Amino acid sequence: MLSEKAVIARISISAWQPKRLSKRASEVICITLNTDKNFTAGMKYLIDPSELSMISSLCSKARAYHYAETLPFGEHGDRLLASDLVTKYIAGINQIKDEFNVQVGKFVAKYDGLIEAARPKLGELWNPEDYPKDIASKFSISVQISPVPESGHFMVDLENENLREVKAKLDQELETQVNEALADVFHRVRKIVSKVDERLSAEKPRIYDSMINNVKDMIDTLPVLNVTGDKRIKKLIQEMQDTLGKRDPQELRESKQARQDTKAEAKRILNRLDAYAGRGK
Repeated sequence: MLSEKAVIARISISAWQPKRLSKRASEVICITLNTDKNFTAGMKYLIDPSELSMISSLCSKARAYHYAETLPFGEHGDRLLASDLVTKYIAGINQIKDEFNVQVGKFVAKYDGLIEAARPKLGELWNPEDYPKDIASKFSISVQISPVPESGHFMVDLENENLREVKAKLDQELETQVNEALADVFHRVRKIVSKVDERLSAEKPRIYDSMINNVKDMIDTLPVLNVTGDKRIKKLIQEMQDTLGKRDPQELRESKQARQDTKAEAKRILNRLDAYAGRGK
């Protein structure tokens, strides 16, 4: 069962944005430039936005890590996380959170000074009410882990005659969500293999170790991402292990024949992915 192999992971990331719509600036623009108020907006930065660049970067890093380690599952930002990856996932998120909290602490320490520095630069647009008092509370990264729901969990209090119909609908929704997760796995494989194909299609390709290392990383990751035990993914793993995963980047740099053979292997894997997309499960 899926609930035995995976959990639902949700991430919440918040960071204060020092950008505000200024009604007065908007009015001045409309009057000065003779524009329609519905087509014009005057914005102002409450502090130098570069002061938040490190925090913004860590927010992006956390979000990217979350998406890399999980698969899409339903709506509302839910993501499917393999049970075997939970410990690794939490450790990775916590590492980013530690960096994030350090940067937030640095920002909070100089927050009052940044407000005062902005005052002369904003001129008549400066407004003390724009600045939150408890600025630290405006920054957070949190993760929620919960079980994958099963249709049986929703059956309480339903009349017997409605039970079968509702369960069938929930099962269908769950299958759709699982198929979306599998499609994401195939997309990841395609992205990696396509880069091999594209690189080796060049007349004089520049071949980096990372091209094959990325293939090997994907081979290692696929068994854990295959939370449903899908036979197609198992075939992909085996084929990638027997072909691209055995290639030596140095040999590819030196041998045209090796490059041609590897390109052919990549093409076969891409064709397999096309076949999976065409025929469904």
